[in-house]
Amino acid sequence: MGSSSPRDVRLGHRKTRSGLSLQWDALRLMIVDIVTGFGSLLSLSFFPLFSISQTLKRASDIVALLIIITSSASSTSTDLAALLVLKGVISHDHDSVLTT
Repeated sequence: MGSSSPRDVRLGHRKTRSGLSLQWDALRLMIVDIVTGFGSLLSLSFFPLFSISQTLKRASDIVALLIIITSSASSTSTDLAALLVLKGVISHDHDSVLTT
């Protein structure tokens, strides 16, 4: 019984580390999205209105993802929702986000 307790602690610690690594991966992807969004805004100077609207749409998706990740870091459903957003299962249309 004494050997099972440290093992449970190790398993719990590993689970916490994987949740934190998921959050760091999501944050890294958001930073890449922000950088590429502004890069595309600068490169598409011939279509400024289109690129601005696309960048703003992407920024709203990034803010939504930040809210999902930071709302409750220990929740499994939060991690699942963050994975769904990262995998693109939830589309960029805000109406479909509400129904998903």
